Amino acid sequence: PDNEVPVEVHNSGWVANHTIDFLKRAQGGKPFFAFASFVDPHHSYNPPPPYSTMYREQDMPPIVARASERQDKPAYYAKLYEAHRPLVEKAARNRTQYYGEVSLIDDSVGRILQTLDDLKMRENTLIAFMSDHGDLLGDHYLFYKGPYHYRNCAAVPLMVNWPGRVRSGKKVEGIVQAIDVMPTLLDLAGVEAPMGVQGRSQRAVLTKDSVETGYESALVEG
Repeated sequence: PDNEVPVEVHNSGWVANHTIDFLKRAQGGKPFFAFASFVDPHHSYNPPPPYSTMYREQDMPPIVARASERQDKPAYYAKLYEAHRPLVEKAARNRTQYYGEVSLIDDSVGRILQTLDDLKMRENTLIAFMSDHGDLLGDHYLFYKGPYHYRNCAAVPLMVNWPGRVRSGKKVEGIVQAIDVMPTLLDLAGVEAPMGVQGRSQRAVLTKDSVETGYESALVEG
């Protein structure tokens, strides 16, 4: 169980430690690519101390749901509602642990960024932070991800940082997709995307005043 191991050997701490070791080996001016893949936040919602007690149940927001919304769904949903009911009943408790997992990742990413600063590599390093999906955490009487496209399951964070190269503090409400990340990073790094790439570079959105991402809709697959 994740809550019974020290932070440094928890999967989030492990990923951060290995990424930091990689960055120390990569210093020297040569181009590098590091992919730090954190498993959390993810069920079973059990971060190690002190993150397991960082948030209080009474401070958690109530679930977003209305009873009537369960009446017009396909039969498949009835099984989901029943399977997720024990989790929904303890939504506040599960959310405290989920938030703890998020905070552990925040701290782990912070350690990686601090290493880039300490190695004086930050100014010449393009950083992208993203997720693959959200978690309903009790909203709409459901947990986890799945074949339902509620915003808090389908919408994901995407943050890009490169001091002096991309706009600082700019927020864009337009749609982008996971397939855009690779061509965008390549374009910013001055590397031509290979044939067959379906994503669109968002370089103009990140470096200029433009907020046009080129999409009016997106494909979401559960």
